[in-house]
Parts: sequence; C-alpha cells; structure tokens
Amino acid sequence: LKGIYWDERYPRLLTKAEMTDLYEKGNKSLFAVGDISCDVNGSIEFLQYTTTIEKPFFSWNPTTNEAVDDIVDDSVAVMGVDILPTELSVESSKHFGDALLPLLKQIIIDG
Repeated sequence: LKGIYWDERYPRLLTKAEMTDLYEKGNKSLFAVGDISCDVNGSIEFLQYTTTIEKPFFSWNPTTNEAVDDIVDDSVAVMGVDILPTELSVESSKHFGDALLPLLKQIIIDG
C-alpha cells in the first residue's frame, strides 16, 4: 500500500520491468498493490488508470503488460481509487456519529 506523493524527479518504487523480471523468475509473491495517492503511471508504474469505489481493482499481467477490469490469475491486483481518502473520512465520520448520537440524546434528556 503506497500513499506518498511522487513526481518524475524521483525514481519509481516499482517498475513494469522489475515486476516482469520477478514474474519471469517465478517470483509471484506480490499479488496486490494499492496506491492511495493514485499516481497513474507514477511510482507504481503499472497503475495504468484509476479505479472506482464500486470496482476498486483491476489486474495487470507482468508477462503480457495487459490490464483487465477484473481480478484474474497470474496477474497483480491493482487498486487506484483516486477518491479513497475522502471515502475513508465519510466512513469514519459515520462511525463516530453513530457512536456519539446515543450520548447526545442522553445529554439533552439529562439537561
């Protein structure tokens, strides 16, 4: 899971070539990557496009350099939801509000 700012002045954290090399050597232990900062073709070079909350992952195959809109075998599942930080805030706010509401009712009743 990567969540740091990146631009072209800095080296990539993971390139297509590095992933292809790992796969060709039989090392397929990295099977999912999430990029919270959502830098398309950035530090995670194979994040080829953004995804959505409804469909957060696509699969990228290091051997063929192809991406498909589903999770499939012999590929890396890639998450790049560009609005994910705001979604987390919504969930956190709802959880906090749900926990606080009964207390507020009691405070109002007790005066």
